[in-house]
Amino acid sequence: MEAVRNITIALFLVSCTLLFIAADNLEYLKETFGVKLKENKDVSGSQEFLNSVFFSVDRENQPMVVNSKKVIVQNSSGKIILMAPFGSVISTDETFEYEGDSGEVIPSKDQINLFGKVKLKKTDLTITGEEMSVLQKSQKAVLKRSVNTRARTSNGNKIRLKSVNAHFDGELGIVRYEKNIRGNLSFANKSFSPPMAIQSEKLAYYLNSGKMILEDKVKIDRDNIHLTAQRGSIFLNKESRDVNYFELNDDVRFSEKFTASNGQSILRTGLSQKLEGFGFQRKLVFSGFPKLKQLDDLIQGNKIVIEESNELVEIINTNSKFKFNQSR
Repeated sequence: MEAVRNITIALFLVSCTLLFIAADNLEYLKETFGVKLKENKDVSGSQEFLNSVFFSVDRENQPMVVNSKKVIVQNSSGKIILMAPFGSVISTDETFEYEGDSGEVIPSKDQINLFGKVKLKKTDLTITGEEMSVLQKSQKAVLKRSVNTRARTSNGNKIRLKSVNAHFDGELGIVRYEKNIRGNLSFANKSFSPPMAIQSEKLAYYLNSGKMILEDKVKIDRDNIHLTAQRGSIFLNKESRDVNYFELNDDVRFSEKFTASNGQSILRTGLSQKLEGFGFQRKLVFSGFPKLKQLDDLIQGNKIVIEESNELVEIINTNSKFKFNQSR
């Protein structure tokens, strides 16, 4: 068996020599260890290995490792094709596993391209897409087309995000989503954190802290509250992922329809430069030239404070603070 293995390795090293000549992207030392399946004798020429581990060492002796059920080495083109590849990247103190239906290796860039049903996952988070590029040396990955994210905490809270693309940065522990982002945050304890539907064109999700930063055409819907702005942040509890606090900035627009304590239906609208929201208190604070319209009254002040589904309005001016009830 040892002799067979030595012959297999020797044959592959010969093929690697041909690859050095044939392709610029194979400029480093490369070895593939596995059970050699066959060697094609057609014009292109290729070798196939089963249950293989592709291993590459760059000039700084940083390894790139990817597992694959089958590796096809095309001698003429220098392509290294992977069937059912899988491996892992490190994010701060956590390991993310990746997989795909097929792929290819670009050793000179420490890059693995995966195709088909691609997946990047850890215990409580899974991100899927149609294509993924993994840069193992820098611990980064880019997922493209129909990207879906699903996360679930131990207490039953759920995060769902959809986007066109996503960029995973393992060193920083951030996933940056791009284009047509739609998401839902649902919570086991709905009295503490009602479900939230979110939209934006950019979203950065900080995996360790639970913070989300939204940019461009931001929308948040929570119960009967509808909010729009240009920028926003959502701060989730680090452990439970309940909403502790959220903030919107730049051209904030607000609307809410609710039933007052006297049974009257009220449509309340407003605008400001900043809005702060709180989870358990269900309180909203408007600042930055806020204006609020409730029934026939236009309300203004340095700050305006309301509770969701409650007609009571608190106005805070520079030298005064008073409350009044708008129910009729």
